Amino acid sequence: MCEYARDEVLLAPPDWAVCSRSYAVGVVALVPDNIPGELKSLDRWCLWRYEEDDSGRISKPPYQARAPSLRAWPNDPDTWAPFWQALNAHNTTRRSDGIAIALEPDLGILGIDLDYLDRWTDRDQPWDIVRTINSYTELSPSLNGYRIFCYADMPEGRRVRDFVQLSNQRIFTVTGNTLNVSRHLEHRQAQVDEVHHVFLGT
Repeated sequence: MCEYARDEVLLAPPDWAVCSRSYAVGVVALVPDNIPGELKSLDRWCLWRYEEDDSGRISKPPYQARAPSLRAWPNDPDTWAPFWQALNAHNTTRRSDGIAIALEPDLGILGIDLDYLDRWTDRDQPWDIVRTINSYTELSPSLNGYRIFCYADMPEGRRVRDFVQLSNQRIFTVTGNTLNVSRHLEHRQAQVDEVHHVFLGT
């Protein structure tokens, strides 16, 4: 199991070679102080935890902060909670591996996943995308991916290709393990369109 805990921003890409399995179950310390206020102010939070099915596949399903045994859903506000409530549930119930946020298109917030950093042919490309978008970015729970949040609409066309995924309508895990780019959500439509064109096609 890979371990990583930090309470400061990363100055460069981490050494993700230590997490080179097809999936990596990371133990990432949640750093709530680093999570942007733009996300904390949204009453759209829930919990998540690692689960393994009979085939050995690892997933991170979301659960409700008010009722940690019940699933949370990206299209059901009754299953969400304020940030403080989700954080408190995570810290006290010991029934979760982290917290997560539900996004919907009308928020104007886009999440960008750069997954499986150890599988990229050009291992500088994920970091180049992070610098191009230059908005709040953090390590994923697996330690083997980056997650970017910014203000932008979803470009038309495909949403997933290879190890790049864009979405504005799903539940995203949030770790607060930030990279050394903006500490806030920035307006980045032009940059998102550029990344989408280059990596996902139009």
